[in-house]
Amino acid sequence: MKKNKFTVIDALIIIFVVAAFGVAVLKLKPGVFNKSEERAIQFTVMVSEADEGTSDIIKSGDEVSISFSEKAYATVKSVSEEPYVTSTFSPTMGKYVSNKMAGKSNLIINLECIAEISDTHIMNGEVPIRVGSGMPVRGKGYTVKGYVIDVQD
Repeated sequence: MKKNKFTVIDALIIIFVVAAFGVAVLKLKPGVFNKSEERAIQFTVMVSEADEGTSDIIKSGDEVSISFSEKAYATVKSVSEEPYVTSTFSPTMGKYVSNKMAGKSNLIINLECIAEISDTHIMNGEVPIRVGSGMPVRGKGYTVKGYVIDVQD
């Protein structure tokens, strides 16, 4: 009798190899087909409820760190300060009332850095730059934490 050379175990091995190849292609596909470039971008960080006068410490042209754990840097382009205003509901008046908080302000810090820009992300090293993400701004003598409110690439 003639022995069959192709067995069920052979079929399982082939299926496993094809599946592993498929998973590898799917994992590597974004890296292979994703075109990215490095260029300068500008973004804005808003620090809410900062002490009044903090904008005097932050100077245009300062190189600042934009991460607590990674080595990611940006250059301060401009800093502005505006009053910190809260809105609270007044039950006696039946509407929201805006109150300016004495001694507090909002800082608007415009930054620029070289970032890797692709279809799916904007990254400065390992730090993603996207609207809504929290971001520290650390320079010589100051550290403030705010949120990215605008990105211009």
